[in-house]
Amino acid sequence: MGATQVSPGVVIFTPQPDVLAGFYAAVLAPSTIETVGDDVLVRAVVEVYLHHASLASETHGQVRSDAAVKPQFTVDNLERARTAVVASGGMLTNRSFTWNAVAHLDVVDPDGNVVQLRCHEEGSAGAPTRGVVHRELPHGSG
Repeated sequence: MGATQVSPGVVIFTPQPDVLAGFYAAVLAPSTIETVGDDVLVRAVVEVYLHHASLASETHGQVRSDAAVKPQFTVDNLERARTAVVASGGMLTNRSFTWNAVAHLDVVDPDGNVVQLRCHEEGSAGAPTRGVVHRELPHGSG
């Protein structure tokens, strides 16, 4: 008997799983979307399970930069991902840096969750990058 392959993933609670599914499917392309009752599963290199839940205590769309966890996703092309973030209702931030030849960029999904996208810099061959640059999220975002 073969074991079922289990992919790494994240569960995000949201009042709008369909909207977030479009966002994560576009940003984490290539991906597939599956409906699971009121929930939605986006399958990419990682799985993003969007659990339908009322977030009455949260202000919808408010950037939550002080959460205890920030999901991090690897993408094949950071410029393509930037375009997908904006086109699918997300927001780019001013926080980006390069560390160990990997470019990192914080973005905000349509629900206000801050997530980090990362991508190996082309031609870097994994060499460490000096001068890590850290930038804060936009003012009033958390």
